[in-house]
Amino acid sequence: MTARTSPARPSHRDPPPPDHPLRTARTGALRRVLTRLARGGPAPRPRAAGRGRRPDAPVAGGLFGAWAVGSLANGAIEQYSLALPWGTLLLVCLSSLAIGAVAAAVPARRAAALGPLEAAKEA
Repeated sequence: MTARTSPARPSHRDPPPPDHPLRTARTGALRRVLTRLARGGPAPRPRAAGRGRRPDAPVAGGLFGAWAVGSLANGAIEQYSLALPWGTLLLVCLSSLAIGAVAAAVPARRAAALGPLEAAKEA
């Protein structure tokens, strides 16, 4: 009796093979952008993420949330009261802003030192 072995399945982390359609499409798009930049042309504009979608649900949720918080702050709902530790809230917001700025500064400085063609070679 022999042990059954399953064929090796590629991991989701493995890059696609060189002749894979997605890989060639990405390489072609990157090559077009880099050629355009090398010739002194403008960089392509990124597409808007939510273009063509109706914002009904987020707008309605935002309006309801604003009404609920406003009602709590004005004391319209007697069972609940809005008591926020403003000092702690300000401290948390400022510290997260500072940590985010420091965390973003290191890769931004490294990326600013590279040209587009050098950055594509590293990727």
